[in-house]
Amino acid sequence: MAESQNLLGRLADAGEEAISKVGEIPAMSRLSTTITTLRERMDEMQKRLRGLDDVEKRLTALEKKVDALAKPKRATRSSSGSKPGSSASKS
Repeated sequence: MAESQNLLGRLADAGEEAISKVGEIPAMSRLSTTITTLRERMDEMQKRLRGLDDVEKRLTALEKKVDALAKPKRATRSSSGSKPGSSASKS
């Protein structure tokens, strides 16, 4: 039993030593910083994507308005006055 505890203690010491060596590597420091800021950057991106939903709704509404304006309107005659030429043909 004492030998297994000794073995576990040595493994723990080796693990701590490995972690401390990894922490001293400059590239690992940059990687750690990048991973830490990744969450903040993802949150910002999600906020921007949520804002795109509103823009898409507005775009859809504007497209409908443009389509409505682009359709040719029916020619309507005004009801005031008489038709041109109708009084001349009766005389």
